Amino acid sequence: SEYENNLHWIKELKEAIKDDRITIYYQPIVDNDTNTINKFETLIRLIKKDGTVISPIDFLEIAKKSKIYKELTQIVVKKSFEAFKDNDFDFSINITIDDILDKNITSMIEATLKEYDISHRVIFEIVESESIGNFQEVENFIHLVKSYGCKISIDDFGTGYSNFEYLMRLQADFIKIDGSIIKEIVKDKRSELITSVIVSFAKEMQMKTIGEYVESKEIHDMLVKLGVNKSQGYYFSKPQSKLP
Repeated sequence: SEYENNLHWIKELKEAIKDDRITIYYQPIVDNDTNTINKFETLIRLIKKDGTVISPIDFLEIAKKSKIYKELTQIVVKKSFEAFKDNDFDFSINITIDDILDKNITSMIEATLKEYDISHRVIFEIVESESIGNFQEVENFIHLVKSYGCKISIDDFGTGYSNFEYLMRLQADFIKIDGSIIKEIVKDKRSELITSVIVSFAKEMQMKTIGEYVESKEIHDMLVKLGVNKSQGYYFSKPQSKLP
C-alpha cells in the first residue's frame, strides 16, 4: 500500500507540474515590536484538478525520494520571486541542504537573483540543518547569496541536533524557534526556558528570533514578554493563496 501511495503521488506531482498546478501560499510573519506585517514565508501547495488544495505533508517526503523534488524547489523559487517583484515585502523560501549541494539548483538561484533586483528582501530558510555533512559547500552557498544581499534563517531551531555552532558557521540572520517548543511555552516551564536561552544568545550574536506555530494570544503574549522579535502562526493567519 505504501508503494501504491508513492506511485499515486509521483503521478499526481508529474501531472501537476505539467499543468502548472504547483503553486505557493503565503503566511505572514508579524513584527512583535510594531505589530505590523512586512514579511511572508512562501509555502508550496499542490492544486488537484478538482481544485482541492493539498498541503506538502502529503507529498513532499515522497517527492524527495524521486527527482521531482528538485523541480519543485525550482518552481517555488521562481514563483516566489515573481510574486514579490512588484511589492515591498520581505519573503522567505525554504531550501534543504540537498538543494544547496545541487549545482543545478544553486546555479538557478544565482541566475534568479541576477534577473530580479530584489535580493535584499530575500531570506533563504535552511531546513534540516542537523544533517550537514559538507559544511564547506553550504558556507560557499551562503557566501554567494549574501553577496547579493540575501539573508539566512535557520528553521526548527531547538530540536534534534540543533546547536549554536551551526548558527555561527551558517552566518544566520534569523533563528526560527521550533513549533514544538512554542506550542508548549505557556504551560511548560522548560519550553519557556529554552526560548529564553535562544533569545539571549540571538541578541548577543545580533540575530533576530521568530516564533512559529503561534496559535493563541497567550502564546503570542509570552513570546513578546520573552523578547522574541517576530511571530508566525494561525493566531494571525493561515497560509493564504494571495498577498494582501
